[in-house]
Amino acid sequence: IRSERYAAFNVSKVSEDKAAALVRDWVYRKHCVFTEKGEPLILNAFTDIENDPPCPKPAEWHIMIGWGSGTMTALPLLKFGGKYREFAVTFIDFLSTHGNSPSGVKYSCYDGKAWMDPYHPEYYPGYNHCRFYSDYLYYLGKAIRLEKEQCSAVHPHWEADFSRGLDILVELWQREKDFGMYWNIEEEQVTLNRSGTAAGAFSLLALAEGCRHYPENSRLTMCFREACDAYYEKFVMTGRCFAGPVDILEADDSESIAALSDALVQRYQFF
Repeated sequence: IRSERYAAFNVSKVSEDKAAALVRDWVYRKHCVFTEKGEPLILNAFTDIENDPPCPKPAEWHIMIGWGSGTMTALPLLKFGGKYREFAVTFIDFLSTHGNSPSGVKYSCYDGKAWMDPYHPEYYPGYNHCRFYSDYLYYLGKAIRLEKEQCSAVHPHWEADFSRGLDILVELWQREKDFGMYWNIEEEQVTLNRSGTAAGAFSLLALAEGCRHYPENSRLTMCFREACDAYYEKFVMTGRCFAGPVDILEADDSESIAALSDALVQRYQFF
C-alpha cells in the first residue's frame, strides 16, 4: 500500500502464522499470571506494559470479561492448544464461576483482589456498559463450540453460565424492547440506565451465538429475530449507529456498525 503520507510500500516481514505466534507468546509471557490466591488472569493493561503484575488497580493491570480482554483473548489461546489452551481453560473456568452481580450479570473488571462493584475504590459507571457482558457471552459461546470441535471437551460450568446469560438477555429484551447502553445490575433484574443507542448490537451477537447452540429454543430465536429487526429499523434505516465504545457516546462509530452488520448477516443466515 502506498500513499502520500507514507511513501513506503507495506510489505509483510513475517507470515501471518509467525505473527500470530509472536503475539501469542507475548500474551502468554506478559499477560497470563496467577494471583497470590492462585486465580488465573489474562491481564489487560492501560499503562506501560512492562509494569509488574499483579494488577494494582483497574486503571493499570486488571482483567476485563470482554472488550479486548476476557473470553475474547482466551479464545485464540484455546485454538493454539498445549500450554496456551491449558491456561485459557483455567481462566474461563474462573470467569464462568465468579464475579456475578445481584442481577446475574458479571461485573466487568477484576483487579486480583475485588470485582468492580459500586464499593470498589476505582468504580466508574462506564464499566456497566452492556458490551462487556455481551462480549463475554459471545466469545464464551464460541469457546464452548471450539472446545467441542477441537478436542471433544465439554465444560459444564461454561455451558451453564452461557445459558444463564442468554436468559438474562432474553428477559431484558422482553421487558424493555431495547438492550440499552449502560445497565443497572445491582438489583434482581437488569434495568437500563441509558437506552436508544446501538450499543446493544453486541448483545445481538451474543444472542446469535446462542441460536447456534440452541436452535430449538423458540424463545431465544424469536428474541434474536425481533431484536435484529428492531435494531435494523432504528440504526440502519436511519443511518445512525453509535455508542458501542464507552468514550463515543453520540458519534457514529465503526465498532457499533461492525457488530450490527455481523448480527444482521447471521440473522439472514439463520432465518
